[in-house]
Amino acid sequence: MTTVQFKDWRCRLYLASYSDGNTALSMYDTEDGSAIACVTVNLVPVEPELLEDRALIYLKDYSENEGMLDLLVAEGIVERTGHTRQSGYIEAPLVRIIDPELVAEINQQGQVCVDCNREADELNSEGRCDDCEAQLDEWEEERKRDGYMEDSPTIEDQHPAYGEHMAEASTSAWDKYWGSKKQS
Repeated sequence: MTTVQFKDWRCRLYLASYSDGNTALSMYDTEDGSAIACVTVNLVPVEPELLEDRALIYLKDYSENEGMLDLLVAEGIVERTGHTRQSGYIEAPLVRIIDPELVAEINQQGQVCVDCNREADELNSEGRCDDCEAQLDEWEEERKRDGYMEDSPTIEDQHPAYGEHMAEASTSAWDKYWGSKKQS
């Protein structure tokens, strides 16, 4: 069990996967099991190299996690890659997990499908297992057979003023609408 001291807590590091297949790393208190920190940040779209090397993660080293990068490097948990990725106002460092126990756990997990989040022996270039790819093909055939357009328009395409009326709705209009829904 890989543990580190983060601020006031002795923490166990726990591996998981985000729904898109990226590796997630969290910290839990060794005394009571409570969640202390989500170490990673999941940035999408997923880069192919992250699916290929599940030891690569974007680290959350800001806000309540400030100092996380230096701690995990000093403890020999991760190594810096020198790459970062901008997301809004933050810049997340890309690191590689090097702790032998965590690396062994990653290697045992296998590959995870981005759609169903199940392990699979092989994934296509989009990170999907054969079952999910077959399901997508079946749905596409059903759409064509049932006469749906190739690219279905969104509600905004069908109704360009959608949303504008929401911003213009007055409080009294909302009260009138919801007031009519009240049970007497």
